[in-house]
Amino acid sequence: MISNLQKRLNLSDEQKLKIEKEQADVVFNHKIIIAIVVIFFISLIAQAITKKPFIFSGLFFIVVLLIAGIILYERERKEFSLIVKDVIIRGLFQEQFKNVVYQPEKGLSEAFIKESGLYQMGNRFYSDDLLSATYKDVGFIQSDVLIQQVTSNGKTTTTTTLFKGRWLVCDFIKNFEGYHQIRANGFFKNKKPFRFFGDTLSEFEFEDQTFNDNYTTYTSDKREAYYLINPGYMQRIDNLSNFINKEVVYGFLNNKLHVAIYNNEDAFELKGNKINEDFVKRIDADIELIKLIIDELDLELDIFK
Repeated sequence: MISNLQKRLNLSDEQKLKIEKEQADVVFNHKIIIAIVVIFFISLIAQAITKKPFIFSGLFFIVVLLIAGIILYERERKEFSLIVKDVIIRGLFQEQFKNVVYQPEKGLSEAFIKESGLYQMGNRFYSDDLLSATYKDVGFIQSDVLIQQVTSNGKTTTTTTLFKGRWLVCDFIKNFEGYHQIRANGFFKNKKPFRFFGDTLSEFEFEDQTFNDNYTTYTSDKREAYYLINPGYMQRIDNLSNFINKEVVYGFLNNKLHVAIYNNEDAFELKGNKINEDFVKRIDADIELIKLIIDELDLELDIFK
C-alpha cells in the first residue's frame, strides 16, 4: 500500500523508507506487548497453582516490562501518526485542494466555536487536525472539535459530550449582516440556539412548510433570511442533511457558513498500526465529504441571483 501511495502522491524514496520504518517499529512494539501479556497470564496461572514466591517476583517484573512497553508503544505510535499526517494525509489534501495548510496538532479556538453559537459550550474543549485550503476557489477551514461538560460531586465524576465531530467553515460569495441558524428537528432534544447573545434571535418559518417541519430556523434578520436561504437552497440543505444522516447544524454569520457535523468521530486518523487500503479509502471519504458540502451547497455560485 505504501508503494502505491508513493506513486500516487509522488513521494520520495526517503519519505517512503521513513514511513515503512516507523510502521515496522509500531507493529514490532505491539507484538512485544502482546507477548508480555501472554507471559503475564501464564505466570499468573503458574503462581496460583504452585504458590512459589519466585514466580510472584517474576510477575512484578513482567508488570514493569508491560508498563514500559506500553509507554514505548504509545510514543512510537504517536510519531508514526504524525509522519502519516505530515506526508500521506497532507499529500492527499494537496491532490484535491489548493493552498493547503494542514496543522495536525492545532485546531479551531474555543472562542471561535463559542462565537458561532451553534452548540452549548462545556468546561472541556479540544480541537485538532486544522485544515485550511480552497476548493473551486472557495476558501474553507475544517477541524475536529470535542466539547464536553465535566461535573463532579466529590465522589463521582460525570462527563457529558456536547459535541464530537467535524466543524467546517466555508467562505460565502455575498456579504450579509445578520445571523442565521438552521437546526434539524429530529436530532435535538433542545432546538433552541445556544448563541450567547441569543436574545437577538427569533424563531422563523419559511413558506415551505415541509422544511419548517424538518428544521427549526433562527434569525436576526427575517428579510435577509428570505434572500439568503431561498427555496432552492432549502432543498440543497435538506439533501445534504439526509446524505450525511447525522446531527448537522448550519450557521450563517460573519459572511461564513458553519457546518457542524456531530458524528462522534475523528477525521483523518490512523486507527490501526498499518497503512492499508481501508485507511486510504476512509481518508478519501473524509476529503470527499468536504467537496460534497461545497458542491451540494453551491458555495462557488452567487445564490443571491
